[in-house]
Amino acid sequence: MSGMEVMLTHVGGTAVLVVTGRVDAFTAPAFERQMLATAGEPIGLVLDLSATTYIASAGLRTILMTARLFARRSARFAVCVPPGGPRELIERTGLDQVLDLHETRRSALSAVMDQRRRARGTAEPLGTSDGGTG
Repeated sequence: MSGMEVMLTHVGGTAVLVVTGRVDAFTAPAFERQMLATAGEPIGLVLDLSATTYIASAGLRTILMTARLFARRSARFAVCVPPGGPRELIERTGLDQVLDLHETRRSALSAVMDQRRRARGTAEPLGTSDGGTG
């Protein structure tokens, strides 16, 4: 697949940004716009790279910048990236020491939602949504 597709969904009030394809020199500016658009998410963000086949250094920079934006707001940012491909590059660059990496989307969502539950002092189970609509 050439190119990149980005889809934003919400699970239990947490934003999930799913990136499919390649984040390369041509698609990196669009990737950055999409990532920055999520910076205002009140709960947190899961970046799902499980369908990402390639990520250039500009994409890694955007991920790091987004992680820092969420940290400044005390909001959670987790990355779903299974073994292989992009994860190997993240590990080789040492970003695995800075980013909250998970092999599955469920694990990444749990990490973000667990922090939300601790902040609210509740024990809301994974998958419940705000207002009961999800």
